[in-house]
Amino acid sequence: LAGVIIPLKFKLVPLVEFVNNIEFKPYPRDNPTHQCWPNWDNDYGWSEKYQELYEYIEKNTYPNDVPIAHFWFKRYEAGEWSGLHQEKFLPWIAEDDRKWWTTIILVEASGDLVGGETVIAGDSIEGIRDKLTVSRLEEIGDSMSWNSETLHGLAEVTSGRRTVLVINKPEKI
Repeated sequence: LAGVIIPLKFKLVPLVEFVNNIEFKPYPRDNPTHQCWPNWDNDYGWSEKYQELYEYIEKNTYPNDVPIAHFWFKRYEAGEWSGLHQEKFLPWIAEDDRKWWTTIILVEASGDLVGGETVIAGDSIEGIRDKLTVSRLEEIGDSMSWNSETLHGLAEVTSGRRTVLVINKPEKI
């Protein structure tokens, strides 16, 4: 599943309008490499305002039909990137024995986007060069999923802008 681009066929126009009207903050705070939203205490009613779209995403992202536990948006502009990392260190995952999954969905990409490819590097640092794959989400709605053990990151955006919706879900019980 990791590294496979899956197109999700739904209309994201309301979501594009939404992300273009929110304030992204530098992330991570101590050494920012890109921008993130939300502030974790307020999702601005996104799931209620776009309930039909939210439910569609919840049903059609891996693992299917499992409730979305956490979501946020990430925006990358020229000069921004995300180094290789694993979700298993997020507090809600580190405290849980289940396997967790991350899905990213391309919400917006400017016409002049160069760079910003998703880098997947397997589940451990050993043999990382042999496992490295680079994928580009091309169309709005394209998505990729991987488990919380997977090393992943984003190549530097050299021009333009890219925004993705990031979703965390636990494995089905």
